[in-house]
Amino acid sequence: MKKILLLSAFAFLFSFNLEAQNKTIEINAAASTNSKNLRKQIKFNKSQEHQIYEAFVNYEKRILKLKENSKPKSASYNEEAKKIQAVLNNDIKQILSEEQYSLYLSLITPTY
Repeated sequence: MKKILLLSAFAFLFSFNLEAQNKTIEINAAASTNSKNLRKQIKFNKSQEHQIYEAFVNYEKRILKLKENSKPKSASYNEEAKKIQAVLNNDIKQILSEEQYSLYLSLITPTY
């Protein structure tokens, strides 16, 4: 009986760990795709690419948390999504030159 309970506990922890890993993989994949797509439109160096990737990772984490904790398309959800987008825009503004950032602003459309 103890073995069954112990195995059940390990199975539960393992499945929880897999779910967390899957979310991390999804976040990293989305951030990678977004930074690569942006690099096709705006030419920037490898250092900027890495910083933009990190900015998108932070953005994706915050959006995922928002989706888990809020009702999508509600007023509070939309308000928080706008704040998250503003943080991303500010992060990217700190990374890109003025010219690059102006081009970025012309390309983006909110995805919330």
